[in-house]
Amino acid sequence: MTACTGANHEFIHQFYEFRYLDLVYPDKNITTLFYFPQEMKNVFRTFQQKPIFVKFHTIPPEKVEAIDTHYLAISLIQVGYISKNFKLNIEATRMFEPF
Repeated sequence: MTACTGANHEFIHQFYEFRYLDLVYPDKNITTLFYFPQEMKNVFRTFQQKPIFVKFHTIPPEKVEAIDTHYLAISLIQVGYISKNFKLNIEATRMFEPF
Protein backbone atom coordinates (compact mmCIF):
# COMPACT_ATOMS: atom_id res chain seq x y z
CA MET A 1 0.00 0.00 0.00
CA THR A 2 1.13 3.54 -0.75
CA ALA A 3 0.11 6.38 1.57
CA CYS A 4 0.29 10.07 0.73
CA THR A 5 0.03 13.27 2.72
CA GLY A 6 -3.45 13.63 4.16
CA ALA A 7 -4.03 9.91 4.70
CA ASN A 8 -5.51 8.77 8.01
CA HIS A 9 -2.65 8.51 10.54
CA GLU A 10 -4.16 5.57 12.41
CA PHE A 11 -4.76 3.57 9.23
CA ILE A 12 -1.21 4.18 8.05
CA HIS A 13 0.16 2.85 11.33
CA GLN A 14 -2.17 -0.17 11.27
CA PHE A 15 -1.08 -1.03 7.74
CA TYR A 16 2.54 -0.75 8.90
CA GLU A 17 1.88 -3.03 11.90
CA PHE A 18 0.28 -5.65 9.63
CA ARG A 19 3.22 -5.32 7.18
CA TYR A 20 1.01 -4.06 4.34
CA LEU A 21 2.57 -0.60 4.11
CA ASP A 22 5.00 -0.28 1.24
CA LEU A 23 5.60 3.42 0.64
CA VAL A 24 4.74 6.69 2.42
CA TYR A 25 5.04 10.26 1.22
CA PRO A 26 4.80 12.07 4.58
CA ASP A 27 4.05 15.75 4.97
CA LYS A 28 6.85 18.17 5.87
CA ASN A 29 6.21 17.84 9.62
CA ILE A 30 6.08 14.02 9.53
CA THR A 31 2.56 14.14 11.07
CA THR A 32 1.48 11.45 8.58
CA LEU A 33 3.60 9.07 10.70
CA PHE A 34 2.17 10.31 14.02
CA TYR A 35 1.58 6.84 15.52
CA PHE A 36 4.97 5.42 14.61
CA PRO A 37 7.60 4.86 17.34
CA GLN A 38 9.34 8.05 18.46
CA GLU A 39 12.76 6.67 17.51
CA MET A 40 11.63 6.25 13.90
CA LYS A 41 10.12 9.73 13.74
CA ASN A 42 13.35 11.21 15.13
CA VAL A 43 15.31 9.55 12.32
CA PHE A 44 12.86 10.82 9.68
CA ARG A 45 13.17 14.36 11.07
CA THR A 46 16.95 14.31 10.62
CA PHE A 47 16.54 14.61 6.86
CA GLN A 48 17.01 18.32 6.33
CA GLN A 49 15.84 18.52 2.74
CA LYS A 50 12.11 18.07 2.32
CA PRO A 51 10.05 16.37 0.97
CA ILE A 52 11.05 12.76 1.61
CA PHE A 53 9.68 9.31 0.94
CA VAL A 54 9.76 6.32 3.30
CA LYS A 55 9.95 2.85 1.72
CA PHE A 56 9.38 -0.30 3.76
CA HIS A 57 10.95 -3.61 2.71
CA THR A 58 9.47 -6.32 4.90
CA ILE A 59 10.43 -9.95 5.35
CA PRO A 60 7.49 -11.78 6.98
CA PRO A 61 7.90 -13.90 10.11
CA GLU A 62 8.78 -17.56 9.61
CA LYS A 63 8.59 -20.76 11.58
CA VAL A 64 10.84 -23.74 10.94
CA GLU A 65 8.86 -26.75 12.16
CA ALA A 66 11.77 -29.20 12.01
CA ILE A 67 13.77 -27.33 14.64
CA ASP A 68 10.83 -25.53 16.30
CA THR A 69 12.34 -22.11 15.67
CA HIS A 70 10.48 -18.86 15.11
CA TYR A 71 11.94 -15.91 13.22
CA LEU A 72 10.40 -12.49 13.72
CA ALA A 73 9.46 -10.19 10.85
CA ILE A 74 12.24 -7.89 9.68
CA SER A 75 11.68 -4.43 8.24
CA LEU A 76 14.30 -2.53 6.31
CA ILE A 77 13.34 1.13 6.07
CA GLN A 78 14.66 3.28 3.24
CA VAL A 79 14.35 7.07 3.38
CA GLY A 80 15.09 9.26 0.40
CA TYR A 81 14.56 12.72 -1.00
CA ILE A 82 11.96 13.57 -3.62
CA SER A 83 13.39 15.62 -6.46
CA LYS A 84 11.79 18.68 -8.03
CA ASN A 85 10.94 16.68 -11.16
CA PHE A 86 9.15 13.96 -9.16
CA LYS A 87 5.63 13.06 -10.32
CA LEU A 88 3.40 10.80 -8.26
CA ASN A 89 1.29 8.53 -10.42
CA ILE A 90 -1.04 6.24 -8.49
CA GLU A 91 -3.16 3.99 -10.64
CA ALA A 92 -5.97 1.97 -9.13
CA THR A 93 -6.91 -1.14 -11.04
CA ARG A 94 -10.09 -3.04 -10.49
CA MET A 95 -9.01 -6.60 -9.74
CA PHE A 96 -12.38 -8.35 -9.51
CA GLU A 97 -15.47 -8.32 -11.63
CA PRO A 98 -18.83 -7.69 -9.93
CA PHE A 99 -20.89 -10.76 -8.96
